[in-house]
Amino acid sequence: MSFWKRIKSKLTGKPIFQIKEGHKIVPAFICDGVQYYQFEDIFSLASGRAFVANAFYNELSMRCTREYLLAHTTAVDNILNDKKNIKITELARLNMFLKERLELIVEGEIIMKLASVVYFDDSELPYEYNYKYNLKKIAKWKENKLDAFFLSQQLKAYNPYSNMPEEDFQAYTKVGEQITEKQIRSLSSLLFDEQKKTDFFRILDLQKQVTLA
Repeated sequence: MSFWKRIKSKLTGKPIFQIKEGHKIVPAFICDGVQYYQFEDIFSLASGRAFVANAFYNELSMRCTREYLLAHTTAVDNILNDKKNIKITELARLNMFLKERLELIVEGEIIMKLASVVYFDDSELPYEYNYKYNLKKIAKWKENKLDAFFLSQQLKAYNPYSNMPEEDFQAYTKVGEQITEKQIRSLSSLLFDEQKKTDFFRILDLQKQVTLA
C-alpha cells in the first residue's frame, strides 16, 4: 500500500483493500496505535489465509507447534546418535513431555498464531499470509499483553472449551504456559549449538515468551 493510501486510511478510519465480491472487512481492534481488521465472516477467509489457519488448527489439536516438534525430534536424534551412551532417562523425559502436552487445554502460542491469521493491519494483503511479518506482529502483541486478550476473549469462542468458567480457563492456560517454558528450556539443553542457530529453534525460543497478564 502506498504512503498516501496509508495516510487516507488513517484519516478516514477505513481500510483500503482490494476486496473480492461478497467479502467485507471490518475494524477489529487497535494495538499500539495500529488499527487491525478482520473479515466480517471469520469463516470465509480466503484460501491464502485459510490454508495457514488450517495448519495452525492442526497444531492446536496436537497441543504442539511445528517448531516444538522439530526441536523434540532433533533432541531424540541427538540421543539416539550417541550409540555408545544412549541416555534412556532422557528419552523417557522427552516422552513424558509429549504426554504432558496431551493434557493441555490449549497452547497459548498457537492461539497467537491463529490470531495473526484472523487479524491484519493495512500493510498486509488480506488474501495472503506473510510468516516473517507475522512473527514481528505476534511479538508486538505479546509486548502489549494481547496474548491474554486473545486467550480469554476473541478466539476463546473458537475452541472446544468455550463454556469453561473464565477463572478456570485462565488458571489452566497459565499452567500450560509454565509447562511450555519448562519443556522448551529442557529441549534446548539437548540441542547442539549449531542446531540452536536454526530458524525453527529461533522461533521456538520466542514461543516460550508467551506471558499471560
